[in-house]
Amino acid sequence: MSLDTTPQAEIIALGAAELARQIAARQITSQAVIAAHIERITAIHSRLNALVVPLFDQARRDAQRADDALQQGRLLGPLHGVPFTAKECFDVAGTASTLGIARLAQEVAAADAPLVAKLKAAGAILLGKTNVSQLMLNYESDNPLYGRTNNPWNGNRSCGGSSGGEAALIAAGGSPLGLGTDLGGSIRQPAHSCGIHGFLPSPGVLTTAGIRSNLSGMDAVAVQPGIMARTVDDLLLAMRALTDRPMATVRLRGLKVAMWVDDGYFACSPAIRRAVHESAARLRAQGVTVDLIEPPDMHQAIRLFFGFLSADGGDHFHQLLGDSPVDWRIERLLRLSAVPRWLRKLMALYAAVRGRARLSELLRYSGRSTAAELARLVQNQQTFRTAFFEGLRRGGYQALLCPPYSLPALLHGSSDLLPAAASYCMLMNLLGVPCGVVTVTQVAAGEESDRPASRDWAEQAARRVEEGSAGLPIAVQVAAPPGEDDLVLQLLSALDQGSPTPPI
Repeated sequence: MSLDTTPQAEIIALGAAELARQIAARQITSQAVIAAHIERITAIHSRLNALVVPLFDQARRDAQRADDALQQGRLLGPLHGVPFTAKECFDVAGTASTLGIARLAQEVAAADAPLVAKLKAAGAILLGKTNVSQLMLNYESDNPLYGRTNNPWNGNRSCGGSSGGEAALIAAGGSPLGLGTDLGGSIRQPAHSCGIHGFLPSPGVLTTAGIRSNLSGMDAVAVQPGIMARTVDDLLLAMRALTDRPMATVRLRGLKVAMWVDDGYFACSPAIRRAVHESAARLRAQGVTVDLIEPPDMHQAIRLFFGFLSADGGDHFHQLLGDSPVDWRIERLLRLSAVPRWLRKLMALYAAVRGRARLSELLRYSGRSTAAELARLVQNQQTFRTAFFEGLRRGGYQALLCPPYSLPALLHGSSDLLPAAASYCMLMNLLGVPCGVVTVTQVAAGEESDRPASRDWAEQAARRVEEGSAGLPIAVQVAAPPGEDDLVLQLLSALDQGSPTPPI
């Protein structure tokens, strides 16, 4: 179709790879593509509030330059004229990276983060930056500076966090491609919640330079960048642009993949269990052997993860926040992190008596660590990782298929009671592996919940989230040992059926 006849709805439905193809073939101009996405973002902003740092004027100028270059026979790169967005924590020249903290709004970046610059060098055009949870510490994207982002499937639901603004905008057609970061599921949980796909490479594959982190001096579990899109082809295209190398072809037939649907720590909703079983069947139909195995000791994994996260007693979080307004969920977290260890034990006992077994467990696991205690955590992490990978090797397994998260998209305000629901996400960060999620189905009417009655507040909150969740998107998670990024992408591609379209 020509520039003048391609409707906006058709343009925003196209993925990054298809947009790049049509622009390069001169079937459509970059100016038309950018205009369509800006119009879409503007139309949905009041309902979504996903893009919080718009850069529309610059995007229009960049689109003009891209079209002029193409008229002169110059292709700027594999993403010539294609729009993208970035999570708010990525430095972009002339903007602040605040993590939702008001006092940081005056700290304007002088240059683009290398990954932003890399996508621009590949010809992509930045539309703006997207919302996050404050301090990037919550599975809801809400903060006192930018406000709350809603889920495009249901305004009463969260888009997830902390890359939730990115996921919501991509799902709603405001952007075909985005940069996110992930510490404990911050790419994968929002992608699952909003019905798109996400990929987190092996640590070190993509640079963390120019990304404001919420942790200081912590290498054992660290924020890592990744990418988000509506198709796996777009994830592949972005990874080629960011790494300057093509994906190696991996033969699926003959592969062995391990799977589980329940990690023994927090039970999944019925639709998520179904999604994993159906995805296993789809892989088996392509010649992959998929076996149900026992998961690792998730109580140990969670103990390690929260031990690392709270090792400095919240000092760096307080330093970042200063005297800025604090989100109520973050305020509760910081109050807990400051409690001395002897009192935490008493609080843990009290929480257990009050029916808050999950909170009791987290109180026992987390808290300020001495240098010797932190060294023991690191050693225990290495022991845990070694045992996990040796177990996979003994079984001959090259990859893992499992849930991405325990629940569909959360109700607003429910994440405070549900940190344990992210155990499936957190495990991969603790292991330091490449992993990704691909949306494969939606919650069917009548399968919302089979969660038994419980005194535990987290289980009760989970049941409330599950009720009325019919129609919400559901993803599965794929992971592999460090360095096997191409294998993860190949398996995600084998499961990709395209992202469902939200009703917004």
